[in-house]
Amino acid sequence: MRLILYCTTKCNFSCPHCLRGRQKPKDLDIKLLKKVLDEANVLGFKTISITGGEPCLHSKFNEMIDLIVEKKFKFSMVTNGYYIKPYEEIIEKYKNNILFITFSIDGATAKTHNLQRCNNSFNKIISNIKKIRGKVYTRISTCLTKHNINELEDIVRLAEKLNLNEIAFLSAISTPNNKHIILSDNERINCIDRLKKIRQSRKININHVTSLYSSNPRKADFCNTLNLHKFTVNPYVKLIFCCDTIYRGAVLGSLKKHSLKELMKKAKDVAKRLKKIREMHIKQNRFFEGFDSCEFCNYYLKDMIKK
Repeated sequence: MRLILYCTTKCNFSCPHCLRGRQKPKDLDIKLLKKVLDEANVLGFKTISITGGEPCLHSKFNEMIDLIVEKKFKFSMVTNGYYIKPYEEIIEKYKNNILFITFSIDGATAKTHNLQRCNNSFNKIISNIKKIRGKVYTRISTCLTKHNINELEDIVRLAEKLNLNEIAFLSAISTPNNKHIILSDNERINCIDRLKKIRQSRKININHVTSLYSSNPRKADFCNTLNLHKFTVNPYVKLIFCCDTIYRGAVLGSLKKHSLKELMKKAKDVAKRLKKIREMHIKQNRFFEGFDSCEFCNYYLKDMIKK
């Protein structure tokens, strides 16, 4: 099992497709994280994924990584790539403990990437990736929107040119503020079909995740979260159902008041209910736009999600 730490709300970007929106600065408390990691060890978790916000903006970023390694976990990190020194230091110190590092690249050109990521960041991020690649398993993650869906092939070529290990495609997740850039189901399906063809002629690992489009034929257990392979802690030390639920997430409960084991049981109950709802839709041949993506869970968990 994998534990995801959505460790901070802080970010130096303000991306139009961000599923977190604007939140007050908040870091995951290190003392409480120690408690959570101790429980996770007992429950059999082996890996930690660190995301945000921008993780290195956590006020105790190095201390957080030290604690994760001290507790014998392997870990991965997701970054927008604008700041590189904190990650270089972590890689130098803990190279053997890092599973991979993921950089966010949302276009094959500076024009497209900067439109989606802001801050005129493209050239700087490319330069920073070159400083890391080869030292650890290095990936890029591309969030597809109406801005960049015509650049699939070019983005893959860019990843190959950079000599990266992997590229993962996802799709922007709908919030009240970004609906104008969200892909339709037909656009998602078209992207998946194109990726299948691209894979046939490329050596780089090319993957896609649930938010893009996941299940054909349709299934009740269409993603890892519904099979409970991963759990997410947000900066407020609350267990949320999935890191792809919007804003603070679909909160299951506070880890200040409840044990991780208790809230995992609640997560299993929620997953079971969601599967039953999907089964009902599938049997009745009753679908809606986004049914086979993260839109499904965000729709049914909306009463749990607070901005």
